[in-house]
Amino acid sequence: MTKRSVVPIVLALVLTGCAADSADDGAEAEAQDVTARRDTPAPGHEVFAASNGWTIARDDAKYFQRYKLLDGAIYCETRTELAGSIADAVALLQAKWDWYGGWVRDFEVHADGHRTYTLFPQGRLAVVNVLEDMSPPERLVDGGVRVLIHLEGFGSGQAYIELHPTRGDRFQMIGRFAGVRSNVLPTKTFAEAHLEAEAGRFLGFDKEGGFEGFRAALARSHGR
Repeated sequence: MTKRSVVPIVLALVLTGCAADSADDGAEAEAQDVTARRDTPAPGHEVFAASNGWTIARDDAKYFQRYKLLDGAIYCETRTELAGSIADAVALLQAKWDWYGGWVRDFEVHADGHRTYTLFPQGRLAVVNVLEDMSPPERLVDGGVRVLIHLEGFGSGQAYIELHPTRGDRFQMIGRFAGVRSNVLPTKTFAEAHLEAEAGRFLGFDKEGGFEGFRAALARSHGR
């Protein structure tokens, strides 16, 4: 796959993402370029399935976050539950990430369904950024969605976002690094900074960015 410009981090991070519709939203899913239903194991699934060796970064009513460093690579995840439809969440993920709290440059939708862009999580004057190549979303067997994201720049490797239906109009959002390497910051610092930013925090302070920015944008789309 050719390199393209695309997403950053916050001091060493950001994930990013895109995802797609549930099985009940067939026509809308097609419009969002959702690929066929798949049961392909997620990247790094064996690492995430193992219960040992994890550092718990956060575990409360809103977020569960953990990370593990293996041979210089980062495996980490953020889990949170949101209100809204998976279809609306996919549309928001596939649009420019203005909800992340930074600045997006060179956003482009390609004929093959990929999204590419560069995200500056702290704004256009910040140096920290990551390039991202976001694949079209894949529908999963439970009616959820997975979006693979290839990162380059301050961090390089495989990341992805999954959306899984839970109950009623709610779904679980999971963001993961599956073997990402930090090319600038110390690996542990990069992992912790990424998780903090993904949960909408910066240097210990809450801000409406990351998944918190996503939560707020999704609520606005529902008029809540």
